[in-house]
Amino acid sequence: MLHIISLGSHYIMILVVLFYAFLALSSIGFDDNKTMKFKRKLQKTLIILFQFLSFFTLYLQTKELKIFSIYISLLGLTVFYPLLMNVLYPKRQKFLENHLLFFYSVGIVILCRLKENMALKQFIIGAVGLVLFSFIPALISKWKTIEYFGGLYAIAGMVLLSLVFFIGVNLNGASNWIKIGGITLQPSEFVKIMFACCLASLLRENTSFVNVFKVAVISGMHVLILVAEKDLGGAFLFFLVFLLTVFIATNNYVYFFGGLVGVILIIVVFYQMFSDSFFSHVKVRMLAWKDPFSYIDNEGYQISQSLFGIGTGGFIGFGLGQGLPNKIPYAETDFVFSSVCEEMGGIIGICLILIEISFFFVGLHLAMKMKRKFYKNLAVALLFSYQIQVMLNIGGVTKFIPSTGVTLPFISYGGSSLISSIILYYFLQGLTLIYHKEVKEYEEEQRRYEQQKIKEQQEEIFKKERGIQCPRIRG
Repeated sequence: MLHIISLGSHYIMILVVLFYAFLALSSIGFDDNKTMKFKRKLQKTLIILFQFLSFFTLYLQTKELKIFSIYISLLGLTVFYPLLMNVLYPKRQKFLENHLLFFYSVGIVILCRLKENMALKQFIIGAVGLVLFSFIPALISKWKTIEYFGGLYAIAGMVLLSLVFFIGVNLNGASNWIKIGGITLQPSEFVKIMFACCLASLLRENTSFVNVFKVAVISGMHVLILVAEKDLGGAFLFFLVFLLTVFIATNNYVYFFGGLVGVILIIVVFYQMFSDSFFSHVKVRMLAWKDPFSYIDNEGYQISQSLFGIGTGGFIGFGLGQGLPNKIPYAETDFVFSSVCEEMGGIIGICLILIEISFFFVGLHLAMKMKRKFYKNLAVALLFSYQIQVMLNIGGVTKFIPSTGVTLPFISYGGSSLISSIILYYFLQGLTLIYHKEVKEYEEEQRRYEQQKIKEQQEEIFKKERGIQCPRIRG
């Protein structure tokens, strides 16, 4: 009987996520109206239903009271967080908020399935982060001089990245972590936001070749520091963000394709020269990517288990608590997408990708309507940073590209990844407030122009009437 109830709950959950993905995709590019408000409310209802079905299934499987307590906490956050935001920022982009809550819910659910203690810790970090950094939209919208500190953002970012050379620790072949007390942080997760601010500032007015070259040098220094830390996934992300932001800012195809070809040549040369020494862990990942099943006992074990999990789960999935996601190495961090697909199903995995795309295009729609060049560049850089990270993670675990070791925003376990994703989200909400200010200023300007025009017309009519009543007497 319990199996039948769990199975029914699982199928309903798939339908809920499918419907949510449909609403997400059908809302891209549309302005606020009654239909969009209805869709947003429906999305929140679906998020709550998804949480109930997921935790209900997990509770039936484990009978653990801790699961119930995590569910109540997550439900409370889902209900009361939007109410808090309604008080603070009624003009925010609510579709982005819904997507954040949905991704966060998926992450807590799959972590609760894998390791309950991690799920509880992740929930606490996320809840504290959402409240603690809620001041960012107000700061962004009111701090008008934010666009003039491009050089400062660059220096701060490089200093923060360089801290790993002094207080860094090595994890999984990359020395891109720092440990302060009992807390381990990944500086690159936070520097990517500084890097976006840096690019937006330096490209806000001057897009000449000399200035683009200067920006390229600064970006190259960030990338080289990450390469020295053996964080090639982070280096590739920073480079692509630079390349795409420059392309959007300048609309110059030469910069884009020239930079792309150049970096491919550099990667090939460096791989041939240093893959056996400095980048030995990269060579392992390349071997695993080319033919994981030939190296299934060693180099290809991670990706093989990931593919087994995704493949055996199929489109429907085994159901929460029915699969073996713990067999996948780093199932809660780098390979969390594989865990989701194995138990929740490939359909939900595909829906996650579509909702990630919706998140990107909702933000891009906002960016394209921004009038100030700095804010437009900043929105574009942040969105590319987010979406490239999603592509690198999902592409790596599905063997579409070599594994890069980056996390899936809002879903993967990890304080640095979650907090930096929350900060990025709040930056986008700050830009939403600025957009509404620009719209209000434009409407006021149009109103003043129309009033002036009406006044001029009235004066012209008054002059004509006086001319008729008091004709000039000719000598």
